[in-house]
Amino acid sequence: MEFNGFSYDRPPVLLIHGAFAGAWMWEGAFLDSMTKAGLSALAPDRGDANKLLSGNSLEASYQSIIIRAVERCLVPPILVTHSLGALLAQRLLGRTKISALVMLAPVPPEGMLFDTPLLLATQPALWHGFGTS
Repeated sequence: MEFNGFSYDRPPVLLIHGAFAGAWMWEGAFLDSMTKAGLSALAPDRGDANKLLSGNSLEASYQSIIIRAVERCLVPPILVTHSLGALLAQRLLGRTKISALVMLAPVPPEGMLFDTPLLLATQPALWHGFGTS
């Protein structure tokens, strides 16, 4: 099969989680369904970014994990992303080769600056315990 100059049978799927999640969010329905469909799927974890920080922002470190995962694929992968993961994937467009980008509840390009006060006012339960260990 050929698509946009890339030749492959089945590209791998990289599942990129958002800010308040981890690779665990893809376990079960997503990973199981993809495996049953014969797809190769991987869910890198932002927790690994803590090892890369050394003066970088967590966002930059997480993006470097995503770039490394994409570069390790033999063919351009399909990125299935959520929230912050979708924003970081959008920033990769044109910088690395991917087969497709699927965004679930993506963070807008301007970030959450304008949405956070609205969420705080309308969904206070979302913030219960935020910032506590």
